[in-house]
Amino acid sequence: RNPNETYVAANGGYIYFMSNPSAAVTVLTDGSVSTQNLTDIRGAGRTIVAVGASNAVLVSNNDGRTWTLVTGPAVGVTLNTVEVINDDIWYIGANNGKSFYTVNGGDTWVEMTPDSSITVVNRIRFVDDIVGYMVVTLSASGRLYRTADNGYSWHHDGGVGASCHYDSDYWQKALSQVSPQSVLQEF
Repeated sequence: RNPNETYVAANGGYIYFMSNPSAAVTVLTDGSVSTQNLTDIRGAGRTIVAVGASNAVLVSNNDGRTWTLVTGPAVGVTLNTVEVINDDIWYIGANNGKSFYTVNGGDTWVEMTPDSSITVVNRIRFVDDIVGYMVVTLSASGRLYRTADNGYSWHHDGGVGASCHYDSDYWQKALSQVSPQSVLQEF
């Protein structure tokens, strides 16, 4: 993908595209597929996935030209984050503290929540196909989990407390040291 390309998931089911930061905005979907507010969008190859309120999962397999609604993993729950590894493997984090993955493009979902005390899954990002990070909230404190086995197991090494919000400097510094490219760089 061209690093200048930007996809934006927005309220009312709208998804926008800009070919570069100074380009005009193109509407890819106008709320006709879903009217739910969208919270995150990611992609790999030609597959783009957007998630949002009320279990909304929108997918395009042709660079955003057409979109379909896929049944998400958590009925009635806001999905906060999505990470797309390839056409089939996606990770989703929800506002109810649960996290899920699919290996078949959203046909079925498997829960992978690393700790039952998690109240919100804020962000999931992978550095490559194997190493990933999950930022969560437990009551009022933040925690960073990592996986080194494609998301099959997640580990917390300590060090993040009440002062760590998922978009804080700690989060950005921790992930930017993992890879030359910031994992926070949006799709």
